[in-house]
Amino acid sequence: MKNRNNIRLPSSFRDPSGYVFMTDSVIFREIHESYIPIFNHLQSTGIYSKLFDLKLLCPHEIVEASDKTITIQPEKIPFISYPYEWCFSQLRDAAKCTLEIQKLLLCNEMCLKDASAYNIQFVNGKPLFIDSLSFERFIPGQPWAAYHQFCRHFIAPLALMSYTHVNLHKLLIGFIDGIPLDLAVSILPLRAFLRPSLFLHLYLHSKFSLRYWGSKTMQSSKNISRNASFGLLDSICSAVDACRLRPAKSLWSSYYSSGTHSDAYLLSKEKIVSDFVTYADVDTVWDLGTNTGRFAKLCAELGLNTVAFDSDFLCVENLYKDLTLSGKPNILPLVGDVANPSPSLGFNNQERDSLTQRGPTGLVLALALIHHIAIGNNVPLNMISSYLARLGKWLILEFVPKDDPQVKEMLSIRKDIFTEYSRECFIESFQKDFMIHKEADAGNSGRTIFLMEKR
Repeated sequence: MKNRNNIRLPSSFRDPSGYVFMTDSVIFREIHESYIPIFNHLQSTGIYSKLFDLKLLCPHEIVEASDKTITIQPEKIPFISYPYEWCFSQLRDAAKCTLEIQKLLLCNEMCLKDASAYNIQFVNGKPLFIDSLSFERFIPGQPWAAYHQFCRHFIAPLALMSYTHVNLHKLLIGFIDGIPLDLAVSILPLRAFLRPSLFLHLYLHSKFSLRYWGSKTMQSSKNISRNASFGLLDSICSAVDACRLRPAKSLWSSYYSSGTHSDAYLLSKEKIVSDFVTYADVDTVWDLGTNTGRFAKLCAELGLNTVAFDSDFLCVENLYKDLTLSGKPNILPLVGDVANPSPSLGFNNQERDSLTQRGPTGLVLALALIHHIAIGNNVPLNMISSYLARLGKWLILEFVPKDDPQVKEMLSIRKDIFTEYSRECFIESFQKDFMIHKEADAGNSGRTIFLMEKR
């Protein structure tokens, strides 16, 4: 598309088959001449159509074609998320989606040329492969080129989360092309390698890859048939299945069920939030500190496309499982900490966008959160206001005063240096960035919920 408004995405530079660009906020992908034969083969054989029908691949349509280039327009992804923001079950489901695609391709003499976790997005509650150019012809006798990448992006972090600690997926922030296998092996306990599949795809793989991966000796010594490739996939599936999240509880995973808050307070809060959301009249919301997702679900029921963040990994895990069972398609739960949001990453810090760069959203929901940022993390009120103003046009925020039992508990183990943490200072700080439209007391809790609009 010859348009002077075309903007090539800075993250799209690694694939020689084509690149992604944007025109007037619409995403397109240009396919280079070298990939056109494969693209046409995928079209004519119905492989693309089958992947679309199975809801494994993001649908696209051809908008322009010539002998030299083809331009396609993929369906819009509501919110781009990254593997280091997913809970365990999301990463596991993304791995299974990738393997299912690889099996289908092998049945059609094709295969994946890469197996990056960043090729997956979550849409309508399910993983969806988004790279239409990740396919190539299967050549008998050659090993799966994406195997090593799959192990780094999926098996290594899943094993670490399963056998060591659920938060170790955050290592993916430091290793943008997957966790090195030798590092994963050095951290994992010995019991993990009692699983034959993990012993093979992590331990032995790491030892051999250090010496032989990519060498001519290794490549030429392999004589891998299609049946052997299916056997490899079955073994990889076993490795993914060997990773299971152990039952556990965290500080916040039973927050609402613990009886900390009365039903009257919660019902009053729901009514206020519902009224404020309706008044704001927006399409999207980011729920910061979603916990069990009670208010994210309320927003979703009101028709808003909702992204629900929480810093507690198990809260997000439980919410994702709940949404998978209940079938609420317009909520995306993610692991995210307001006091330490996802940064921009990759080459020139432009391959993966920060949370701020993926906004703004229509509405930010910050319920029972401000005391955790201001007191728990020593962030001044004016800085909190400035940051939230960058995230969205509207803000629903619940102010929790110092005499609240939870704030008293927080201050019982530290010195109270927060002289400016008061309702008056809060209003003064936030009015510099926002106009206050409404406020309401949440039951008899002493807490106040504000509806504000960015200036």
